[in-house]
Amino acid sequence: RDPDLADDAELAMPNLEDPDHLFKSVSDCPPPAGFGFVSPDWQPRTRFAGTYDKAWNDLRKPLLPKDFNRRFFNAASPGLIAPGYLRGDEPVVVIGASASGRVDFNLPGAPSPACRVALRSGNPVELQTVLDTLLVDMDQQTVTLTWRAHVAVRRGIHDVVALELPPQPLPVDEDD
Repeated sequence: RDPDLADDAELAMPNLEDPDHLFKSVSDCPPPAGFGFVSPDWQPRTRFAGTYDKAWNDLRKPLLPKDFNRRFFNAASPGLIAPGYLRGDEPVVVIGASASGRVDFNLPGAPSPACRVALRSGNPVELQTVLDTLLVDMDQQTVTLTWRAHVAVRRGIHDVVALELPPQPLPVDEDD
């Protein structure tokens, strides 16, 4: 107990709690919960960044370290990370983050976008895109879906001649 505080009612408490780890007493110390992005220099992300030591600097730089884990790119709070890629038609429930109360909706079911990369070698590569980011902005009442793809290239961006993303038709909402 902090002797500078008059009583426990003056203790700062979090505005958000994980329903699986609720505060039960002032001595509880549950893991942080929230909706915001986790900065790349905060845990738990930094543990996935890999080892940037003398050996990396001398032998591997500018490539990523051999022990780099792609989970480093995930900026979601731990409780909001899906176990795999999203399909794009999942149900979404938002509770306690809107003045209008509980909000339920389904993702739009948009197809995975086509993506082709033309490489300097002359061989175009069809990439498989995956839906890996969902951003729900309750203030703006918008949902943003982000698909990603990757291809290994020997000389980085210098090997890429063109990137083709054909226009995708938007899903039609049957209720409109």
